[in-house]
Amino acid sequence: MKILCLNCAKFEEIFSVRSIINMGITKCPRCGSSLLALVNANDDVGNIVRKAKRRRRLRKHELEKLQECFMSSELLREYGEKAVLALATRGVGPKTASSILKLKTLTKREFLERLMEAEKTYIRTRPFWGD
Repeated sequence: MKILCLNCAKFEEIFSVRSIINMGITKCPRCGSSLLALVNANDDVGNIVRKAKRRRRLRKHELEKLQECFMSSELLREYGEKAVLALATRGVGPKTASSILKLKTLTKREFLERLMEAEKTYIRTRPFWGD
Protein backbone atom coordinates (compact mmCIF):
# COMPACT_ATOMS: atom_id res chain seq x y z
CA MET A 1 0.00 0.00 0.00
CA LYS A 2 1.10 3.53 -0.66
CA ILE A 3 0.45 6.40 1.73
CA LEU A 4 0.09 9.75 0.02
CA CYS A 5 -0.39 13.18 1.60
CA LEU A 6 -3.18 15.00 -0.23
CA ASN A 7 -2.19 18.32 1.32
CA CYS A 8 1.49 18.72 0.37
CA ALA A 9 1.81 15.81 -2.11
CA LYS A 10 5.44 15.51 -1.01
CA PHE A 11 4.96 12.49 1.23
CA GLU A 12 4.43 9.37 -0.86
CA GLU A 13 5.76 6.12 0.60
CA ILE A 14 5.10 2.42 0.07
CA PHE A 15 4.58 0.31 3.20
CA SER A 16 3.33 -3.16 4.00
CA VAL A 17 -0.12 -3.34 5.54
CA ARG A 18 1.37 -4.62 8.79
CA SER A 19 3.80 -1.70 9.06
CA ILE A 20 1.04 0.84 8.34
CA ILE A 21 -1.02 -0.63 11.18
CA ASN A 22 1.97 -0.90 13.56
CA MET A 23 3.22 2.63 12.87
CA GLY A 24 -0.22 4.14 13.22
CA ILE A 25 0.56 6.98 10.83
CA THR A 26 -2.14 9.60 11.25
CA LYS A 27 -0.35 12.74 10.06
CA CYS A 28 2.02 13.62 7.25
CA PRO A 29 5.61 13.75 8.55
CA ARG A 30 6.34 16.63 6.14
CA CYS A 31 3.42 19.03 6.64
CA GLY A 32 1.49 17.61 9.62
CA SER A 33 -1.78 17.26 7.70
CA SER A 34 -4.17 14.40 8.43
CA LEU A 35 -5.17 14.23 4.73
CA LEU A 36 -3.43 10.90 4.13
CA ALA A 37 -4.80 8.56 1.48
CA LEU A 38 -4.16 4.85 1.14
CA VAL A 39 -3.81 3.82 -2.48
CA ASN A 40 -2.55 0.86 -4.44
CA ALA A 41 1.25 0.86 -4.61
CA ASN A 42 1.08 0.75 -8.41
CA ASP A 43 -1.21 3.78 -8.72
CA ASP A 44 0.53 6.98 -9.78
CA VAL A 45 -1.88 9.34 -8.08
CA GLY A 46 0.88 11.55 -6.70
CA ASN A 47 1.14 13.26 -10.08
CA ILE A 48 -2.62 13.82 -10.15
CA VAL A 49 -2.55 15.41 -6.68
CA ARG A 50 0.37 17.66 -7.67
CA LYS A 51 -1.46 18.61 -10.88
CA ALA A 52 -4.57 19.52 -8.88
CA LYS A 53 -2.50 21.57 -6.42
CA ARG A 54 -1.11 23.58 -9.36
CA ARG A 55 -4.75 24.19 -10.35
CA ARG A 56 -4.31 22.44 -13.68
CA ARG A 57 -7.35 21.06 -15.45
CA LEU A 58 -7.94 17.41 -14.58
CA ARG A 59 -9.29 14.83 -16.99
CA LYS A 60 -12.36 12.86 -15.99
CA HIS A 61 -10.40 9.76 -14.93
CA GLU A 62 -7.94 11.92 -12.95
CA LEU A 63 -10.78 13.65 -11.13
CA GLU A 64 -12.30 10.26 -10.26
CA LYS A 65 -8.94 9.05 -8.89
CA LEU A 66 -8.60 12.23 -6.82
CA GLN A 67 -12.10 11.76 -5.40
CA GLU A 68 -11.22 8.15 -4.49
CA CYS A 69 -8.13 9.43 -2.68
CA PHE A 70 -10.19 11.85 -0.60
CA MET A 71 -12.67 9.06 0.21
CA SER A 72 -9.75 6.86 1.25
CA SER A 73 -8.41 9.66 3.45
CA GLU A 74 -11.79 10.07 5.17
CA LEU A 75 -12.01 6.33 5.81
CA LEU A 76 -8.50 6.24 7.25
CA ARG A 77 -9.25 9.11 9.63
CA GLU A 78 -12.59 7.71 10.74
CA TYR A 79 -11.90 3.96 10.94
CA GLY A 80 -8.11 3.64 11.27
CA GLU A 81 -6.89 0.03 11.23
CA LYS A 82 -10.16 -1.34 9.85
CA ALA A 83 -9.90 1.06 6.89
CA VAL A 84 -6.34 -0.12 6.21
CA LEU A 85 -7.49 -3.74 6.14
CA ALA A 86 -10.48 -2.94 3.93
CA LEU A 87 -8.52 -0.85 1.42
CA ALA A 88 -5.76 -3.45 1.26
CA THR A 89 -8.24 -6.13 0.21
CA ARG A 90 -7.95 -6.99 -3.47
CA GLY A 91 -10.79 -5.49 -5.46
CA VAL A 92 -12.09 -3.35 -2.60
CA GLY A 93 -11.97 0.35 -3.32
CA PRO A 94 -13.10 3.24 -1.16
CA LYS A 95 -16.78 2.88 -2.14
CA THR A 96 -17.01 -0.80 -1.20
CA ALA A 97 -14.84 -0.28 1.88
CA SER A 98 -17.12 2.54 3.01
CA SER A 99 -20.24 0.40 2.72
CA ILE A 100 -18.62 -2.39 4.75
CA LEU A 101 -17.13 -0.06 7.36
CA LYS A 102 -20.45 1.70 7.96
CA LEU A 103 -21.76 -1.52 9.50
CA LYS A 104 -20.29 -0.72 12.91
CA THR A 105 -22.05 -3.57 14.71
CA LEU A 106 -19.93 -6.20 12.94
CA THR A 107 -17.58 -8.33 14.99
CA LYS A 108 -14.02 -8.60 13.72
CA ARG A 109 -14.82 -12.02 12.25
CA GLU A 110 -17.93 -10.72 10.45
CA PHE A 111 -15.94 -7.73 9.18
CA LEU A 112 -13.25 -10.01 7.72
CA GLU A 113 -15.91 -12.28 6.22
CA ARG A 114 -17.47 -9.28 4.45
CA LEU A 115 -14.06 -8.35 3.06
CA MET A 116 -13.55 -11.91 1.79
CA GLU A 117 -16.98 -11.86 0.14
CA ALA A 118 -16.15 -8.55 -1.56
CA GLU A 119 -12.87 -10.00 -2.82
CA LYS A 120 -14.64 -13.11 -4.13
CA THR A 121 -17.17 -10.92 -5.94
CA TYR A 122 -14.33 -8.96 -7.53
CA ILE A 123 -12.55 -12.12 -8.67
CA ARG A 124 -15.77 -13.58 -10.05
CA THR A 125 -16.91 -10.45 -11.93
CA ARG A 126 -13.61 -8.86 -13.03
CA PRO A 127 -13.29 -10.80 -16.30
CA PHE A 128 -16.59 -9.31 -17.50
CA TRP A 129 -15.74 -5.65 -16.89
CA GLY A 130 -15.37 -3.56 -20.01
CA ASP A 131 -12.30 -1.42 -19.31
